[in-house]
Amino acid sequence: MPEKGTGMNQFAVLLKRGVWLPPVMLSAVLMLASYYNYLLFHTLAELFSIIVGVLMFVVAAYAHKYARDNFIMYLATGYFWVASMDLIHTLIYKGMGIYPVTIANYSTQFWIANRYVEALLLLTAPLFFTRWTHQSPSLLFSA
Repeated sequence: MPEKGTGMNQFAVLLKRGVWLPPVMLSAVLMLASYYNYLLFHTLAELFSIIVGVLMFVVAAYAHKYARDNFIMYLATGYFWVASMDLIHTLIYKGMGIYPVTIANYSTQFWIANRYVEALLLLTAPLFFTRWTHQSPSLLFSA
């Protein structure tokens, strides 16, 4: 049971400058990169999402032996593969020069297919959700 008067104390960390500095700086760098070169901006933005997806998997893999939560592990594994496919999308983007692509259609089709994989992941994830909270049915109608 939470202590009395601690309701807003848990959000006090959001008022600190150090919490907001990295996202603001990342946004500023991405905005400056978009004015300089769109390919650089696209690559940096995609690499950020790739790093987040891989780190989700790493944290879930290390925490799985303690939490034994198949739902989180399923999401993390799925997002690892989404991040991997995003990396391929980034590498075959027209103008990158890593893989010889003459038209941008391949990268666009790969990105759309990857979004379908992500949607399928999120639609099937509740099948692995086993820790349901047992609350009274009146909570459904109290909103």
